[in-house]
Amino acid sequence: LSDKNGNIYFIEKGQKRKFTSPQLFEYLNYEWTDIKEGLEIDFYLGGLDMIYPDGTLVTSNKDDKVYLIENKQRREITSLALFDILNYKWGNVISITEDEMDHFPAGAKMIYPDGTLIKADNFSAVYLIESGKRKEFTSLTLFEKLGYKWGDIISIETEEINNHPISGNILYPDGILIRSADNPDIYLLESGEKRKVTSLVLFEKLGYNWNDVLDLHPDEFKNYPDGKNLTYPDGTLIKEKDQSTVYKIENGTKKRFTSLTLFEITKSSWENVLDLDKEEFVVYLDGGILKYPDGTLLKQIGGDKIYVMKNGNAEWIKSMEEFLAAGYKWSNIIEISTEEMGLYIDIENKEIGNNDSVDDPKNNEEDNNSANNSVDDSNNNVSSEPLMRVAIYATTSEDIIITANGNYSVNYYNSTDTIYKTENKFSAEQAAVPYFDSADYVKFIPSSENVILEILSYEDLSWNEEVNDNKFRGNIEIKYSNASNKLWVINELLLEDYVNGISESSTRSDSIEYLKVSGTIARTYAMHYIEKGGKHTGESFHLKNSRNENGDDQIYNGYNFELRAPKITEANKLTAGYIINYNDKTIVAAYSSDSGGTTKSGCDVWYYCSDDYSYLSGGVKDPENTMHNSKNIAKSHGVGMSTVGAYQMAVNGSLWQDIIKHYYLGVEVEKYY
Repeated sequence: LSDKNGNIYFIEKGQKRKFTSPQLFEYLNYEWTDIKEGLEIDFYLGGLDMIYPDGTLVTSNKDDKVYLIENKQRREITSLALFDILNYKWGNVISITEDEMDHFPAGAKMIYPDGTLIKADNFSAVYLIESGKRKEFTSLTLFEKLGYKWGDIISIETEEINNHPISGNILYPDGILIRSADNPDIYLLESGEKRKVTSLVLFEKLGYNWNDVLDLHPDEFKNYPDGKNLTYPDGTLIKEKDQSTVYKIENGTKKRFTSLTLFEITKSSWENVLDLDKEEFVVYLDGGILKYPDGTLLKQIGGDKIYVMKNGNAEWIKSMEEFLAAGYKWSNIIEISTEEMGLYIDIENKEIGNNDSVDDPKNNEEDNNSANNSVDDSNNNVSSEPLMRVAIYATTSEDIIITANGNYSVNYYNSTDTIYKTENKFSAEQAAVPYFDSADYVKFIPSSENVILEILSYEDLSWNEEVNDNKFRGNIEIKYSNASNKLWVINELLLEDYVNGISESSTRSDSIEYLKVSGTIARTYAMHYIEKGGKHTGESFHLKNSRNENGDDQIYNGYNFELRAPKITEANKLTAGYIINYNDKTIVAAYSSDSGGTTKSGCDVWYYCSDDYSYLSGGVKDPENTMHNSKNIAKSHGVGMSTVGAYQMAVNGSLWQDIIKHYYLGVEVEKYY
C-alpha cells in the first residue's frame, strides 16, 4: 500500500512496515505494479521499518566501510584482504543511506575463516585461525613440519589481527621426537605430553631414528608437559647392571625367571637380555614371577608326582590312565627344584632361597657352562602369534554375568597379578561378578579352545536383531580402570581369532583377493596398537569393539560373526600372520569406504607429516570403472586404502599383495608369525 505522501508499506500481521527506500523495495524483489493505492492506510498500526535481509553487503554514503548484515546487525569487513578471502564480490555491495544504516546496530567485526594463516604488519609472529581465534606457530621448523606454505600467509594490520583472540600455541603432533637445545634428553610426543626416552638402548629398541629428532628452543620445549617415561615393550628381557637376576616385561611390569630351565623352555636368548642402569631398572614395578607355559609337565626332583600346568597352576595328574589318555609323553617331563615347585604347590616346610632366579651366564661362570644347552634362537625371524585385548563394554554399577558352552574357570587376581582364588565351573553354569573399583581383577578362562564364553549381561544385536553378539573366543577379563573410572569387560584372545570376528573386514563375498586385503588391513591395524601398548592412554586393552557407542576403532562382533561369515574366515587363514610394514615398522593401516577417486594425504588430514608416514602421502588413484558413492565420499577421510577402489582392483584380477602396495606407497607385506 502507499500513502498520500508516496511512502510505500508492506502489510504484515495487521501492521504497516515502511520501505525506507525504492532501492530496498526492488532489492526485496517486489513489483511496483503490485502497489495498491487509495486504500485507507491509517487503519493499520505502525510496525518496524522493512530492512535488508541477512547476507546483504552494504556501505553508506557517510564512509567507505563495507558491512555484512547478519542477525539484523552490521558486521564490519575490516580490510580488502578479508573481503577477498571471504569470496565476496564488489558488484554485490549496496550503498544505502545513513538512516537506513542506523536500522542495524553494530555487531562483532568480521574475522578470517578457520585455516587462514595471518601475521601483523612489521611483526614476525605467524598465526593459524582456529574456531575464530589465533594460535601462534612457535618456530619456523614447526610451520614447515606441519606442511604449511609461506606464500599462503596474509599480512594484515595490527588492529585487524587483534579482532582474533589469542588461543595458545600450535603444537607438534603425536609421534614426533624432540629435545631441548640446552639438554640432550630425547622425548616422544604422545597425547600432547612429552615422554622421556630413558636410554640410548631404549631409543634403538623402539626403532627410532636420530635423523627424526627435532631440536627445539627451550621456550618452545616448555609448551609440552611431562608425561610418563617411555618403557620397553612387553616381551623385553632385562636385568639390572652388575646383578644376575633376569626379568621379562609383561603388561609394563617386570616378572622374574625362577630358573635357567624356565628361561630355556620359553626359548629366551641370553643375547636379548638388556643391561639397565638402576635408575632405569626401578621404573618397572615388580610383577611377581614368570610361570611355566600351560601344558608343561613338571616333576619335583626326588619326587614321584607329575603335574601339568593349567591356567598358571600346577595340576596333579592322579593316575597313569589320566596321563596316557591326555596324550602326554614321559620324555616331556621337566624336573625342577623343590624351591621352584613350591611356587606352584604347597610343600610342607618349604623354604625359598636365592636359587629360584635365572642368573645371566655373563655374571656366573657355572651358568655359563649350562647356557650351551639353551634353545637355538637362530630361526626367530618369525615371531609367535600375539594376544589381542579388546574392550567389549564398560559399566559403572552393574554386575557382570558369564557362562560358557563348556567347562571354564573363574580366577581372582590381586594387584600383583597373583591368583588368590580359583572357581571351576561346568558347561552352562553361570558366574556373576559384582561391580568393583579396586586394583584386583577377575579372569574367565575356558578349559579348551573349543569352549566359547558368553557374556549374559551384554547385548549387541545383529542387524536383523535375531542374534545377540555376546559370545567370544579366548579369555574374558574384568578389570577396573583408574584412567576412565569404569569397570571394563575385556576379551583377551589370539590376534587371528580377533581378525575373524571383525565384521567390517568386508561386506563383499564375491572376491577372495579382496577378502585377503581386508583381513590383512584389519590385522595390521590391530598389530600397530598392540606394539604401541594400546590406542587409549592409561587403559589395559589395545582397542575397543566399536559397538554400542564404544569407541571408533574396528567393529568387532566376536564368535557369532565367524559363524555368519565363513568365507571371510577362510580368506583370513590364507593371509594369517601377514603384516604390512614400512621401514620395518608396522604401518597405521588407515582405510576409508570411498576416497572419491584419489586418496588424500595423511599429513593434510591428521598431521601425519613425518617420513615415517610417507606411505600415507596420498595421490593414489582408484582404477577405472570404480563405482563411487557421494554419501560415502562425504563421510570418508579418504586416507590410505580406498575400499571401493581395492574391490575394483580385485575384480580386475589384481592379487591381494599388489592391491595393498598400490594404496600404501613403499610398504612390504611380510609374515610376522
